[in-house]
Amino acid sequence: MILIDLFLTFMLIGIMTYGGGYSILPLVENLAVNEKEWLDMSELADIISISEMSPGPFSLNCSTFVGMKTAGLPGAVTATFGFLLPPILITLLLAYLYKKYNNLSVVKNIFSVLNACIIAILIYSAVNLLRSSVFYGDFTGGDIDYIGLGIFLLSFVMIHFRKISPIIIMIIAAVLGILLYPII
Repeated sequence: MILIDLFLTFMLIGIMTYGGGYSILPLVENLAVNEKEWLDMSELADIISISEMSPGPFSLNCSTFVGMKTAGLPGAVTATFGFLLPPILITLLLAYLYKKYNNLSVVKNIFSVLNACIIAILIYSAVNLLRSSVFYGDFTGGDIDYIGLGIFLLSFVMIHFRKISPIIIMIIAAVLGILLYPII
């Protein structure tokens, strides 16, 4: 039963995800963490980190790792297939329609509105990740992980102002995490 649930859940996520890899996060958080309770936010944050560091598309990696955490290898395959099926079919249909109707102003207007919506979804995801990674669940100020906050700020500066590759940033952050956090 869990495999059917994984397939249907990630098929829904695959249908509803628009705008690239990180737009999957609010849906995964809502369905896998809040509704199904397959994971907690800490586990999701770990899966996000692993998905980002793994080769391949982030959203596909995230689906695979959630499936693996939930039901082992069969869960990973099931969640991955469930996630991939709708976008493949939708992409084929949209490619056909876009090629046929891309010059219409209504099509251009639809994409403008969808892009604005995706920006809001990405900001929401970023705030939730920041909250769970640096502020231990809320922004009250009392429960700040100062090491995590420092790594976040250093990473942001190095990416935004120094234009250092995100791969290098992740390696540096992993080394800093190993050095600065005690191993339990």
